[in-house]
Amino acid sequence: MISVPTETGYWIFVSQTTLSLQVNDYFIEIRMSDDQENPRELDLNKFFEAPDCSDYFAYDPKLTSLPFEQVPWPSFEKLSARLLDATYSSRMLQVFGYGRQGQEQFGVDIIALKVGSKKQTVMQCKNVRNLRKGELRSWVRKFIEDKKVVDTEHYILCIPFAVEKDTKLLEEWTEQVFLLDSKGVTAELWSLNKLNTLLSNQPELVEVFFGAQISSRFCSTTLVPDKYPERYRCEFESQFENNFIFENETLRLDVFVPNERSPRFTSILSFARVDLSGITFSIPSLTMIKWLQWVGHTRDLSQAPYAKPLPGFNGRYIFVAPDIRLFLDESEVRHLHWVFSRAWRAYLEAAKSLEANWRFIRFDPIQETQKKTFALAKISRPLWRAFLSFAQEHDSGQGNTKWHIFERSTGSLKVFVDVDTESLDRGYHLILDAYQQGGITLPYDEKVDLGWSAITSISNEPVAMHPRHAWDAEYAHNWLFNEFLPAVHEWIIREEVQKAKDGANFFTKLVMRPAPSVDLSPHIYSLQGFPARSMSNSNPTLESLTKNAEQLQSHFHVYRRDAALNTSDVLPVLRLLKRLANMVNENSDRHIRGNLQLGDGSLSEELEKRIESSQESSYSSKLLDMALRSLLALIWNIERLPEPEMVVISETLNPLWDRMIEDRLCDTLY
Repeated sequence: MISVPTETGYWIFVSQTTLSLQVNDYFIEIRMSDDQENPRELDLNKFFEAPDCSDYFAYDPKLTSLPFEQVPWPSFEKLSARLLDATYSSRMLQVFGYGRQGQEQFGVDIIALKVGSKKQTVMQCKNVRNLRKGELRSWVRKFIEDKKVVDTEHYILCIPFAVEKDTKLLEEWTEQVFLLDSKGVTAELWSLNKLNTLLSNQPELVEVFFGAQISSRFCSTTLVPDKYPERYRCEFESQFENNFIFENETLRLDVFVPNERSPRFTSILSFARVDLSGITFSIPSLTMIKWLQWVGHTRDLSQAPYAKPLPGFNGRYIFVAPDIRLFLDESEVRHLHWVFSRAWRAYLEAAKSLEANWRFIRFDPIQETQKKTFALAKISRPLWRAFLSFAQEHDSGQGNTKWHIFERSTGSLKVFVDVDTESLDRGYHLILDAYQQGGITLPYDEKVDLGWSAITSISNEPVAMHPRHAWDAEYAHNWLFNEFLPAVHEWIIREEVQKAKDGANFFTKLVMRPAPSVDLSPHIYSLQGFPARSMSNSNPTLESLTKNAEQLQSHFHVYRRDAALNTSDVLPVLRLLKRLANMVNENSDRHIRGNLQLGDGSLSEELEKRIESSQESSYSSKLLDMALRSLLALIWNIERLPEPEMVVISETLNPLWDRMIEDRLCDTLY
C-alpha cells in the first residue's frame, strides 16, 4: 500500500488491485483492472470531473396481453360486467350480475338491459386457460335449455382464450352462432384478442383490476379531443330522443326534457370563454324551469332573473344561480336569452305530451319518491287494510270472477291478470302504494295518501296507457271510486254479516237482523285538485263556469311566480265584465265596484276607464284576482245566462286555464 498526498489535501492509497481516495472521514474505492499488460496512467486530479456522455437504448415494449390468469373468478366476472357497461354505455340502461353463488343460472353470469328494447343482453364468463372440443357446444346448449332464452336478443361469451387460433374450436363456435340465430339471438365471442382490444382503451378499468403499472404498459394513450371550442355554433339546435342541445356562439345548453322513461328535467350550461374552458354548470332543475318560463312570457328581457346588471360597469352583468356567480358581457346575456327561449319550447311541448299520456294534472306529486308518483286519494289505514285484504281474497290465480284481477301483496294494491280476460290484457295494470306525507302529523290523523305511478316493463320501458293495458292516473282514480270502492263496501258488509252469524247462538239466529250499515265516506276522499282537466267551450253550464272561475281565482290569488302575468292576461276578463254589465244586479254591482275600485258612474263607463288605466298597470296579478272575484260575484247572483254568453265566458277564461295548467306542469315535472 502506497500513500500519496495531493495538492488539494486529499490522500490517495494505491495497492495492486484498488485505488482509494480519502476525503475527510470518507473513503472512495476504485477497483483497478487486472490487465497488467496494458497499464494506463491515471490523472489523479480529474477524478471529480463529470463522466463522458453515452447514449443507451432502453427496450421497454408495451404489453401485448393482460395477465388474466392472475385474476380470480369473482373479479373476472366483475371485470366483464364493467367492460360490457363501458363498451355499450350509450345503449345500456343497466348491467348487473345474474343470481348468486349456489343458484341455478343456466350459463348466464351477467344480464344487461338495453335502451329501446324489451329483451335482454346476457353474458357468460369463462376464465379458463385451456379449452377442449365440445365445451363451447355444451355451454351454449345449457343456455338454450333455460326459458330465459325467449327474453334474450344478444348472447356474449367472454373467455380469455384464443379460440380463433384453433380451427376446430372456431368451427364449433360458428355452429353455435347459427344455432342461437335460429332462436332469434345474435351471438358474439369476446376471446382473448377481443378482450385485449377492448381493454386497451379502458386504462381506468385496467388499473382497477390489474394495477397502475400494468395499465401504463398495456393501454394505449390518445389525446382527448377539445370539447370546448373557442366559439360554439350560431343559433344551433339538435335533438336525440329527449336530449336537446342549444348552442349560440358563446355558450351551450344541454337539457333532458321529461318523457315516459325519465319524467325529470336536467340541464347543463357551458361557456366558450377561455377562463371557463372545461367547466360545466349544472343548474337546479326547479330554478332552470322558472327561468325558462320567465323567458317564455316576458316582454322585457332586461329584467332577467338570471342576469343582473353590474353597478358601475356598463354592459357587464352577473350571472346569478344557486352557488354560482359569473361576470358576463352583453353578447353572453343575449345568447342566454336565445338558448333559454328555445329550451322553454322544448320543455313545454314535452311536458304537455307526457301529461296527455299519463293524465296526472289534477293530482299533486308526492315528494321524495324514487319514481314520479301522484296522490289520488286520502285513505284511513283501516280502509287501506281492507283494500289489501279484498285483493288477497281475489287473487287472479284463485278464481275467474270479475274481481279476481289482483296479485297477492302485503303492502301494495296490484291489479294483475296472468291471462287475457274480457276487459284486460295479460300483465300489470295498476300499482297503488300508501305514503305518509311529511310534516306535522296530528294524533288523530291516521290517513295516508294513495300514490299512482306509471307502470313500466321489467326492462324499465314504458307501457302503453290504455284501459286494457296500463291505467293512467285519471282512469285509475275513476276506477278506484266508481268501481273498486263500491265492491269493497259490499264485501265489508258481507264479512260483517258472516261474522254476526258465526258468533250468534241458536236463539239469535232465529231473529232476522238487518244488514249492518257501513259508511266509508269518512275513511276516503279524492285528492283531485280541480273540477275538470280542461275547459270545454261546447255546451257550458252555469255550474261548470262557476267551478272553473273559482278554481282560476284560487290559483291566481297572491300569484308569486318569476313569470309574472301581463296586462294582456287581465284585459279580456275586464272586457267580459263590461259586456255583461247590463245583467248585474245591485248586490253584484257593489262587489264589482269595491273589488276594482270603480267610481260612481255607470258600471259600463267605469269599467271602460279601468280598462284604459290598466294598459299601463304593473300590478297584473292583483288586478286579475280582483277581476275574477268580480266575475264570480256576477255569476253567483244571476239565475240564468243565455247560452251564447256562457260560451263567451268559457272562451275568455280558456287562456287563463291554459296558464294554470302550465304552472302546474312546471311545479310537477322538474
